[in-house]
Parts: sequence; structure tokens; C-alpha cells
Amino acid sequence: MTLSLSPAVFRIENFIKPEEIKDLIHRVETSNVTHKLERSVVGDSPSEHMKSAIRTSHQAWDDTSDVADALKRRAFNVMRLPHFNERQVDGMQILRYQQKEAYIGHHDYFLNNDDPKYVPARGGSNRIATLFVYMTDVAEGGQTVWTRTENRSQYNNDLKAKVQKLFPQGGWEAEMLETCHTKLSVAPKRGDAVLFYDVTPDGMLDEMSEHGGCPVISGTKWAANLWVWNDARLTETSPVAVQFVNRFDQTVYLSWRVRTEGSASSEGWTAWGATEADQTIDVDTYAEHEWGAHFVSPAHEPGKAPFQQWDFSGPQWRQKTGKHLVHIHDGAKKELQAINNEHKLSSGKFALRFLNQAAGTIRLAWHADASTADKAGMLWEVIESGAHSDADSFSEHVWEARSEPGGKLLHSMSVHDMAAATSSRFEVLDERMHISVVDQADKEL
Repeated sequence: MTLSLSPAVFRIENFIKPEEIKDLIHRVETSNVTHKLERSVVGDSPSEHMKSAIRTSHQAWDDTSDVADALKRRAFNVMRLPHFNERQVDGMQILRYQQKEAYIGHHDYFLNNDDPKYVPARGGSNRIATLFVYMTDVAEGGQTVWTRTENRSQYNNDLKAKVQKLFPQGGWEAEMLETCHTKLSVAPKRGDAVLFYDVTPDGMLDEMSEHGGCPVISGTKWAANLWVWNDARLTETSPVAVQFVNRFDQTVYLSWRVRTEGSASSEGWTAWGATEADQTIDVDTYAEHEWGAHFVSPAHEPGKAPFQQWDFSGPQWRQKTGKHLVHIHDGAKKELQAINNEHKLSSGKFALRFLNQAAGTIRLAWHADASTADKAGMLWEVIESGAHSDADSFSEHVWEARSEPGGKLLHSMSVHDMAAATSSRFEVLDERMHISVVDQADKEL
């Protein structure tokens, strides 16, 4: 049932089953450590979490039970999201409000529209929707109220007199109760839920989504909270100062995205800006971000993978103070070409053609020798299924092919071993040695 379009608020009947309610409440009432009920906190990040007089409920977290998993997946279905992704949803928060307990008006999203890292419309990641599940009826009070909506009713004088007995005159609870009875609000009903969006349809953070938990006047309110993100949740990390240096003799365009396991190399890139030949650009980024370099801006050529990309999640990026110097260049091909130039007369040089006979896209990379084969190789090319890539290489080089997305190793072999193999997978055709890359569904490699 649609209750409002600004903010977008919907009521869902019978979202949670009675046995699921019983399981969730029993789990947090009987736990002594992991899921223990504790006084609720406020704050945008773990380091800022604190108890507050403006949030007087108790809370617990459940991110491991079968019921919590089922409810998260059900939320994705209700929102008509195509696939469930655990990294796009916070752990389930279980809440208990007893008489006089409440939570003042607040937003569920982080920060504001000034920081593109948190704005979905600008390629950032944030909470885009809240699903609030009611697990009990409440005799009186305990509504969810959207504090910036227009007045819808008059404040009842009888209720005002009752409120004055419960709360000090001029206190925030008394003021909030007036808001709860004049603005858009939903009373708790066991089994129902409300779904509301924290962003506008164009992906900007919606200030109209400010909401609160009204004071409970009589009874006890049990509820559960789920927050859904448009992309992988941002983690609390320190900024990484990066200095990109364009070593090409032409313009290179930088892009970024929030790193997500299994993402294809061509997905999710947001244009950041251009850097001219030999120009240096300073950027403050985060460990959960990836950066890419393109010859054509992804704003004009979306869906194409960058020719070079970086992520800054490793400890080496956080241990060093100051700026990290990052050279933009076609590293794999330039370095290989330099080796080729030095070994023009080498009898160990081989002309290779890699044929992608796997079912999906592969990432082809190479190592200068076997000593680095246990680490990620230098990206050579992303090859679609059925396509091929040519390379001139030397006997000491090691090549690898990985599935894209996912990074599963499909094939790894030195050029020396390829040349020595008698397998029909390594044939010399048109003066090039053809190497077929298959996946495990075809045969053991």
C-alpha cells in the first residue's frame, strides 16, 4: 500500500511470519554475548557510536541466523532487485522500545549530498532504502513518523494531557509526540512492515526521508530494521592520498568505482576527470575504491573496461604516510615490448595466440618469470568468449588466464612448457603458437 511519494513510503502486510518473530525475539533475549540486547547507540560509524538521550531503545544485531537471511532475501524480492548481494545489506537490527522509549527524527543514509562517495547519483554508495518490520502490536504510541511531511491531523487535547504526565514539559519526547500525531505516521501492527526510500528517484539523498520512532505510551514495541544499499557497503577506512602521473603523450581519463567481489572489469565505472600528457593529479581515495584509466571517458563509452586499473586495499597503501605515486601507463604491454626489443635475436622468442574457448570472458596476464607466478600478473587483455589475443613472448615468461568476473584461475603455464608440450592444445598455425584456454567444465587443466 502506497502511503506517500515524498518521501516514498509503502506499507507491506504480513511481511514476517509468527514463527520468525518468535525465533528472532527468543534469540536476542536468551543470548549472553553476540546477540545481546544493549542500549541503542547513534553515530555515522563505529568509531562515533555512543549512547544518547535522543535514542532510548535497546538493540541487538543478527547477521547469522536463518531467519535473518530469509528476511534479507525477502526484502530484495519486495524491492524487485535482480540478485541478492550480502554486501548490499547491513546486518539485521532487532529493537525493543518499552514505555517512554523513543528515537528522535533522523536519516538512515550517511552524510549528505556534498560528498560524491556517498551519493548514488554520482557513483557513490549509500543506504537507499529502509525496511522496518513490526514484531508486536503496541497498545498506544510507538509509531514510525516522517517528521518533514505536511501536517495531516490536529493534536488531540486528551492525548496532550496524558503526555504531560509521562514526560517533562518542554522535553523532546513531548514535542515529538505532537509530531507523531500531526505528520505522516504508521502504527505498529504485528507482522507488517514499512518500506521507505532514503534517496529520490534520481539517486540523490532525500532529506524528506527523515523519520523517528515515537515514544511508547503503553506496552512494548519489538521491531527489526534492514538497510539496503545501492552498491557494496562502504567500510570505515582512512583516506589514501594518491598522485596519478600520466606517462602517455595524450589525454587519459580517470574513473572510479566501489570495489565489489566478482564485478566484471567493465562494470560500474564513474567518470572522474581528465589528465593531460605528463600531468600530475592528486586524489584522496579509500581502500574500498578502484580506479581505472581510459583513452575515452566512460561517460562517452560506458561498459568498456579501463586499460589499467588499481585498487588501494592492501596494507602497503596505509603503512606509508604522504602521497603514493601512481604512474599511468600501459604497463604490461610496454614492459613486454621493452623485453622484446632487447631480445630481437633470441631463439627463445615465441609468437603466441591465446584462444578463449571458455564459456565466459577471461583476463589474460603475464609474469616476467616464474618467481612471481604466485602473485597477480600484469594485465595483458580482457578476451571475450570465442575471441583471441596475440602476444610476442619469451621462454622464461609465465602466462595466466582467469575467469572474468570472479578471478578463478583457468590456466597457468610457462612459455617454455607450452613449447615443449605435445598436446593438441598447443599448435603452431600461421607462424603463431595457438594456446586454447578452456574452463574446468571442459576438462582438467
